[in-house]
Amino acid sequence: MVSQKLITVEGIKEQAKKLGADLVGVCSARALNENPPDPKNPQVPDRIWQNCRSIIVLAKRIPWGMFMTEGRPIKQSTPQQVMGRLE
Repeated sequence: MVSQKLITVEGIKEQAKKLGADLVGVCSARALNENPPDPKNPQVPDRIWQNCRSIIVLAKRIPWGMFMTEGRPIKQSTPQQVMGRLE
């Protein structure tokens, strides 16, 4: 018999932080479907997967010094580098 490990919000947050996320949040898909961040353009979980029950949000800090640099390529590439780390 295969035992199933219960997935908890605390476990998700702990694992995400171990993997490098600076901030982790979890909310119900229903709450987001009912209250889209931009009602004029409602990008809600139901549009992606109607069986979705929870949403996990990850955030990664962007080093402040990147915004102070004079190099335009650095300013433009930093967000992509940070997103790559989250992936």
